[in-house]
Amino acid sequence: SIPKENRDKQEFSPSKIKILIIGDSHGDDFHNIFFSNKNLFSNYDFIKVQNNKFDLLTKSKIINSADIIIFSYRWSEGEFDFVFKKMVPYLKNKNKNKKIVITSNTNEYKVKSKMYTLLDNEILFKKNTTNYFELKKLYYDNIVLNSNSSINKKLKELSKKYNLVYLNKEDYLCDLVKKECDYITEEGHKIFYDYGHYTLDGAKYLGKKIFDMGWLKVNN
Repeated sequence: SIPKENRDKQEFSPSKIKILIIGDSHGDDFHNIFFSNKNLFSNYDFIKVQNNKFDLLTKSKIINSADIIIFSYRWSEGEFDFVFKKMVPYLKNKNKNKKIVITSNTNEYKVKSKMYTLLDNEILFKKNTTNYFELKKLYYDNIVLNSNSSINKKLKELSKKYNLVYLNKEDYLCDLVKKECDYITEEGHKIFYDYGHYTLDGAKYLGKKIFDMGWLKVNN
């Protein structure tokens, strides 16, 4: 969930690039990436809303004042209809200068239970002593949803069709050349707490990675 100090924020800082994130719990993760690295993303101000009611959203002061709107979900048909059939046409008609961004589904990894991550399973139950790099490869080998999954290909195609910015989350999660995926931070904290949601430590780590990569190219 979103840290309490930013959960009920209703206004953007006037001097910053105003980014509104609309989404579900994966949108919360995306918000936390930036909120936990405010010092790095100091030119931006981020607000996250969960509201998927078209009438309430379109009357919102926040949506009108945002420079950039990012839609970040664990996408399904309901979100496709809401975003591409309702929100995108409305936003493009209302303000042609407003930048609209679509994020891919985040990578999802095979888990035995909602209680345990892939890492937990290796350490707690298999008593695995494989090293850091072997586990990075294990995560890569156990991806069940990635950038080549049909839902992400559909998102990319629709983003192109509507002339939207498309950001692929796998870019900061994995190295496709080495066939490795991150699973712990530099301090040894878990990045994920289930099949794909980020821990707060994970969000902070991934946000720094995003900053170093220059991945958030939404205001060019």
